[in-house]
Amino acid sequence: MVIPPPGHDLPGGQHGHHVIAARLHGLGWLNEIRESRWPNKKNLQPALLNASMDPGRNVTAPYMSGMAGLAYNRAATGRDITKIDDLWDPAFKGKVSMLSDTQDGLGMVMLSQGNSPETPTTESVHEAIDLIREQKDRGQIRRFTGNDYADDLAAGNIAVAQAYSGDVVQLQADNPDLKFVGRGEWLIKRKASQRKSAGKLAKVAPHALPRL
Repeated sequence: MVIPPPGHDLPGGQHGHHVIAARLHGLGWLNEIRESRWPNKKNLQPALLNASMDPGRNVTAPYMSGMAGLAYNRAATGRDITKIDDLWDPAFKGKVSMLSDTQDGLGMVMLSQGNSPETPTTESVHEAIDLIREQKDRGQIRRFTGNDYADDLAAGNIAVAQAYSGDVVQLQADNPDLKFVGRGEWLIKRKASQRKSAGKLAKVAPHALPRL
């Protein structure tokens, strides 16, 4: 089974393909990939060669990997963005977008609060949800998105967005004002080995952000 990139998802949202792959494997519905049919497997980065649900990559193959971080339009912000708290700058009121995906959107905020989305608790999840709800009620957040923030970000209607690195790289070809930033303490690395943690977070906070 090939794990698609963001924007080419199976039903279930941005992390839906990860969870579905694990479920299909658990049911025994995935066939083993013959090594002879995957000659470039040796070119995979070491971090992508294994997954908790598929050690050795016998039945799944990552299509690509990337990061979820912050993208911003330098012409709209007037300054560089360096941290999650920059989302809440009153200067950007109504010009912030957040990812509706629980793993990426909520997980990034959890990391910035010192909590891990890989080992979520009810308390840590609600700490992040409460902050996001507060900012939404203040009018800070323009909308929650999938990866459909591109046009608004390029036009400056969105100044700062939770975003995917692959999207921003493509947008920068036409608009050099667009920047992407990810710091280790809150950067979400998107790879297939996150299936297990994505499932845990989804159980604690299913579809939390779209309902805010």
